[in-house]
Amino acid sequence: MPNQSAEEDKKAWIYSLRVLNVAAKSRRQMSERLKEKGYSDEVAVRVLTELEKLGYLNDRQFAQSLFSQLTRLKSCGRSKIVFELKRKGLPEETWEPLLKEYSDDDEYAQGLEIARRKWRSANLIEIAKRKKKVHDFLIRKGYSFQLAFRILTTVSQAGEEL
Repeated sequence: MPNQSAEEDKKAWIYSLRVLNVAAKSRRQMSERLKEKGYSDEVAVRVLTELEKLGYLNDRQFAQSLFSQLTRLKSCGRSKIVFELKRKGLPEETWEPLLKEYSDDDEYAQGLEIARRKWRSANLIEIAKRKKKVHDFLIRKGYSFQLAFRILTTVSQAGEEL
């Protein structure tokens, strides 16, 4: 029986490394992938523990990387950031400190920058439709209605100076 268990662990280990080679995952995501592949809970726990011990699986680093990507590269607002972090299966204690460091001013500045770009790119559209387009864009990016309105007011008042 130990040989069968060791063989199963080895297969799960190799599968996990292949998955992680493609893209980083949270512990929960890897656990789900192992279960989908048909590995038992015991095998999954042993493999996940070993992956964490060796540094191949780290929820804090994954949360930091995803947070950075969502804020810097994708310019997402707070609600979309929280949604994505939860969707990836990251425990709140891994990303809550990151969100606390992301100030309202940072979110506003980032939203203002992407709204200005969107406003300029829609310069052939009448003002009312342009405002709706930019507002809806900000909402889809995860900015609150109040913040999107505040940003839109700033951008539309600046008008053609942009």
